[in-house]
Amino acid sequence: MPNEYEVIDIWIGYFPSEAECSEYLAETYDDDDAQPISRFAADMRQTFYDHDFVEHSFQSTPSRDLSLSLTHHSFSASYTPAAVAAFSETATGPFNTLLLVWGSQITQPVSVHRDAYWLHHLGTFNCDPRA
Repeated sequence: MPNEYEVIDIWIGYFPSEAECSEYLAETYDDDDAQPISRFAADMRQTFYDHDFVEHSFQSTPSRDLSLSLTHHSFSASYTPAAVAAFSETATGPFNTLLLVWGSQITQPVSVHRDAYWLHHLGTFNCDPRA
């Protein structure tokens, strides 16, 4: 059986503030399993994902240096080159948010563009949890 950490989805994005990014990812649980657990889940058109497989970071100053921004994330040495290559092929502007989700928790990852924020799905990458 493959390790859940052998595949990763990466989004870059922009939020007006760290508080708004945190609110976007905040999870709410209730008795209605039909409701998405977060605004992120709603944007991905699913109701649930295991937050144990999610990492994010927010930078107060937007950047275009994906390699440096990924440095502090788990197992980053294994997927940074591929993610940087994917980023260089996009016309996406500076970002202040990184969102990483392991183990195919998001079944059909998409990019989203709203008035207040955007997330661009860079892709799904192989990951080595020993890195």
